[in-house]
Amino acid sequence: MSERPIRVKMINVQLSNERVSTLLQTDDNFDILMIQEPWMGTVATLRSDTNPEGEIQLGLPYNNKWETHLPRHTTGQICKAVTYTRKTLERHFLIRNQLTHPLSNPCSVVVDVVEGDEGDVLVRLVNTYNPPLRPRQNPTDPSPQTSVLKYLTDHDLDDNIPTVIAGDFNTYAEHWSIPPATYSS
Repeated sequence: MSERPIRVKMINVQLSNERVSTLLQTDDNFDILMIQEPWMGTVATLRSDTNPEGEIQLGLPYNNKWETHLPRHTTGQICKAVTYTRKTLERHFLIRNQLTHPLSNPCSVVVDVVEGDEGDVLVRLVNTYNPPLRPRQNPTDPSPQTSVLKYLTDHDLDDNIPTVIAGDFNTYAEHWSIPPATYSS
């Protein structure tokens, strides 16, 4: 088993391209960045003879020092969580983006850090964004917040894989929320 420590930073960048780009370019103290609410915007316009106006291509900030791991999502869905792994980490570990894992969805990225090419999973990182509580259009619909948290707790974790579930859960409690925060803020 490797003795090399893996340094992880988790942060909600509040849809800021500048924050993500700055972290990727200047933060050399971490191997893995677990980001919630990443900026996702126009990174290119794809033009052709048949479409001179072009089609907008959405994407995340790119940096050649990092690999980007997106959750499972479909075209048009906005990812609320992304995990970046420093490319130098791959000298020591295999990084697997678990797109077929039940917890992988637009609000949750599942990444395994593996010892060697086919070794054991050293740690599974689940990076989650839980949207804040919003008023429901239909009172019988589950709130998005309840749905994401329930989804996390409804899935059994593999007892043989050390797992870290981290993220921005947007939860409220009188014990830790700062006044005047309320259930809806």
